[in-house]
Amino acid sequence: MFDIKSIPGYIYTTWFFCMDGMYTHCSCVESMTKEMNDELLDKALQLGANAIIGYRYDYENISSKGKSLIIVYGQGTAVVIE
Repeated sequence: MFDIKSIPGYIYTTWFFCMDGMYTHCSCVESMTKEMNDELLDKALQLGANAIIGYRYDYENISSKGKSLIIVYGQGTAVVIE
């Protein structure tokens, strides 16, 4: 069990990726999610936090004329735990 000592703030990021059939939907979202996780961790560390709680991500796929735009949203709360 951890104790939350402080809450430096809310963190979020948004990633956009255009697909033209070269990548499968799953591999694209998986790759973007990993990069997004790294970005959120960097943002938390910049605020002086050492953990993220309430982390979640979601995505939207917008398609037209054989092309897709995938938008991935990530968010959480940066906290200092002990």
